Amino acid sequence: METPASNKCHNSQMQELQVLHTLDYTCLTPYESLAYLGNITTNVILYDILLH
Repeated sequence: METPASNKCHNSQMQELQVLHTLDYTCLTPYESLAYLGNITTNVILYDILLH
């Protein structure tokens, strides 16, 4: 059973995802994100996508 705090966090994340989806953003799978990172997990910016 979820606590009220975790449920509130989940709801706010879902709202944010809906906004991003409305703006035509798509989520990457973990495998896709690693490929864009060049398998360097210390990177936090997906430069190929940023520059595209």
